[in-house]
Amino acid sequence: MRQLPNYLEKAETAWKNRQHEQAIALSTEAIQLDPDSLPAYEVRIMAYTMTRQYDHAISDAAEIIRLKPNSSLAYAIRAEAYRMKGKNNLAISDANEAIRLNPNSAMAYETKRLSEQARAMTVKPACAALAGVYHITAADVEYEAANRNSDGKGGLKPMNSYMEFLKDYMKTKREKEPDAKLTYAEIKTLKGQFGNSCLAAVRENGLALKDVPEKFKTDEICLAAIQSDARAIQYVPVAAKAAD
Repeated sequence: MRQLPNYLEKAETAWKNRQHEQAIALSTEAIQLDPDSLPAYEVRIMAYTMTRQYDHAISDAAEIIRLKPNSSLAYAIRAEAYRMKGKNNLAISDANEAIRLNPNSAMAYETKRLSEQARAMTVKPACAALAGVYHITAADVEYEAANRNSDGKGGLKPMNSYMEFLKDYMKTKREKEPDAKLTYAEIKTLKGQFGNSCLAAVRENGLALKDVPEKFKTDEICLAAIQSDARAIQYVPVAAKAAD
């Protein structure tokens, strides 16, 4: 009969002997016997990190935090996993939480330092390219980009195109007036409403700029997208990028 202590002890021994794959297998057996085994998750997350299985490490970190919300170790390891995946904002956020829980976490401090360094290298080229276009300094753009989470999940799904937006409006209007037509004033108002929706979407997630119709990619919307996520520069119209 399988016994939890045996698997835990063997998993810990394998980890100490740097037999990381074996440590993963044994700690997984332990977790199957007890899905709430904190020691088993702690062994496995470290083994996952050492074998560069960062997605698995991130998942295990979530389980450890569920079982032990004040686990500085889980936040520190997840921060490092996020850093290795290039998700520097998330890495910094988790590193800060790890430091809050344990001000002596050397791992968290180092991860934060490296993540901030990597983020600066990613953001600065885009900031420099946009500074002249939007008549602000590169430092302004960099500051805004650095203080927004680039991993948001916002988008333009409810209003994926201007024509669909107009069709929805007309459908509602014709339910009341079967022969109704759009007036110039209504079109002007609707353009403003759709533009505001685009602006709100890119502020939530800069990469939503790719879903904004070209005619609505105003300087204001493009700038808001870049401030939300510097990678949105790839969706800025060529003419705007080349402008001075």
